[in-house]
Order: sequence, then structure tokens, then C-alpha cells
Amino acid sequence: MLNLSAIRKDIPSLAKSIYLNTGGIGPIIRSVYEILTREFTEQFIDGSPMNMRPQSLQMEQNHARKAMARFFGASPEEICFTRGVSDGASIVMNGFSWQPGDEVIATNEEHSAFYLPALLLKERFGVVVRLLELENDGEAILRRFQALLNKRTRLVAISHVTTDNGIRLPVKAICAAAHQAGVPVLLDGAQSVGQFPVDVKETGCDFYCVLSYKWMLGPYSAGILYITEDWVNRLIVTATGARAERAMNYAAGTFELVPGAQRFEFGPHVTPAWLAMVEAARYLVEIGLPEIERQAQGQAAYLRQALRAIPRVILRSPESPELSTGIVSFSIEGLPGREISQAFRTRWNIITRPMGLRFDGVRVSVAFFTTREELDAVVEAVDSLARAT
Repeated sequence: MLNLSAIRKDIPSLAKSIYLNTGGIGPIIRSVYEILTREFTEQFIDGSPMNMRPQSLQMEQNHARKAMARFFGASPEEICFTRGVSDGASIVMNGFSWQPGDEVIATNEEHSAFYLPALLLKERFGVVVRLLELENDGEAILRRFQALLNKRTRLVAISHVTTDNGIRLPVKAICAAAHQAGVPVLLDGAQSVGQFPVDVKETGCDFYCVLSYKWMLGPYSAGILYITEDWVNRLIVTATGARAERAMNYAAGTFELVPGAQRFEFGPHVTPAWLAMVEAARYLVEIGLPEIERQAQGQAAYLRQALRAIPRVILRSPESPELSTGIVSFSIEGLPGREISQAFRTRWNIITRPMGLRFDGVRVSVAFFTTREELDAVVEAVDSLARAT
């Protein structure tokens, strides 16, 4: 049983509102804040750690890489630090030798972090972006996916959990089908990591993008790109710079990149954010990700059941355990999602997010720290809006 009182004390910002937008930007936990302030205070007082303690800084970075590798079930050589999902998606999608007519499969509920890099491939190289039409049926999703696969498919780039309706896609089956056709898979883990345990090896994917500031309750912004060992040297490095080199001969104009996925990192290393992300991961593991999932799933099921009883409310998120998450999305007939979300904020101090990729409505992010009283407040607000419209 989770100690919600103690957990909520670790997240002081929860006292300011009924916060239900963790799927947008999650509140940070106290220990993450302490890591960030410690690092920047030391820099303010003592000077740049790159000058004052370069050896210990390198040790901290190595520790962070190993810790995040353990968190995702990967090896340190498969971990590339990024600023977030957009970085990871761009690294992977630009790392192929594209030809006109090559195809990428995405879904019709992808965040711009994934969809925009795919559309850029269309504009630059003539790549065809095919959209997997989603519904709240795992078998139907898999059938439609298999129907999209063909000899021109070069990459599958889809969400593990979709951004608006919180559909947990059957990624193991999708990866298996894609690999049978010789196609690699890139997964967006923005809405999955922190909601439930994620082992990248178990998913069967080739690439996995993560960010720290949603369900992980970490800093804004750090991220991880997992690149399986099979792809580390096959993926083309299309952008580079300082700190990506292992060796460089100025006179000869030659260079050698660092080994492993780290070769895709370059420029300033934001070590405070990396260390804070490690702390966020540690915090979640200490609570227990299976328990986090169980708690949030139970609360989300409670909310769905209550919303279902309100006239003119249409549930959009899946209800089956294998597809559902802590994201509960709904519409109110005749009322735009933006107006619902705004009314929540101004009249009841409830923070949500409007949605509009497939349906016009509102997304409620039910996290493991969300209380039953907060969900009852949402139900009362929805009932009031539905009856007044």
C-alpha cells in the first residue's frame, strides 16, 4: 500500500491545485529539486565543475549512464543522453539512407515530437508516411499494422503509449511482426516510462526514446535514447560536435567517434539534469513501479466508471487492462475540449490538457499520487458542465 501522504509531501506543488497534467509536464519531486539546486549552487560558489573537478564530473556522468541503463534493462553502451524525445526521434530518423518511396509507419495519434521528424523525411527525401489507424482494440491494431507492412517499409516509429488517449499499444507483437519483415522499430516512451515498468529488451524494439519531465517526475529537460547494440554502428551519425570525438587529427583532418550510443551525444553535457533524472528513476524504483502502475490503474478505472454515468460524456480512452493506462480522455457533447479544460482551471483549479489529435476533448492524467478526492472533484466538475451545456 502506497503512503500517499508521505509521497505528496515529496511533491509540494500538488498543494497549489488539483494537478492532472502529468502527461504534459509532471511535478518534480523534492529530491530532484535538491539535486538540481546542489549542482547549480556548487557551480555558483566554486566555479564550473569542468574546470574545478573534471575527474569527479566524469565519474558522475558514467554513474548516470550506468544507472539509467539498469533502469531500462539496457547496457551503458546502448544509452545516449538527449534533451528529450524530439532529439532521439531526430537522431534515429535521420540516421537512415532514405530513398524516394521508402515508407515509415506512424500512428494517427503521434505527438509532433515523432510525427514532425517523419514529415521532414517526406519533404526532404520523398519518404511516404503511412498512418496506423488506432482504436481501443489490440487485435485490430495489430491486424492493421501487419497490413501496412510491405517491401518499402524501412522504419516503424510509434508511441508505446499514445499521447491523447493513453492507449498502451501491443508493442511486443508489433516489434515481432516488424522484425519478421526485416523492419526496425522506434518507440516513443514519453507516456510510458514512469507509468509502469519498462524493459527495452523485453519490448523487442531497436530504439526507445525517453524524457524525464512527465511521468518520471524529473527535471525539464533530460532524455534518453536507447539504441540496441545491433544498431549502434549501423545508424548514420548526421550531426556531431565537441565531446563526441574519441580522437581527432587536425593535420590529417581525420577523426574517430567515441564507441557505443554515446557517439550520438555532442555539445555541452547537462550533467545536473542527468543526475536529477537518475534521482527521479531511483525514487520510482524505491516506491515500486508495479505498485505505481497498480495504484494509478485503479484510480483511473474509478474515474472512468464515474464519468461513464454522466449523461453526454463520451469516454475516449480504452478500458481493457491490457490497453489502458493512467490517461483518461473524454469528450462532452457540444462542448469543445479547450473550453472544458479552461473551465476546469478557472472555476475549480483543476489542471488538465485539451486534446485534438483524433477527438475533441480533455485528457486527465491520473498518477499514482492522485487522490480519490481529487477525482471526485473532477467528476463533480464534469457533471456540472455536462448539465449546463
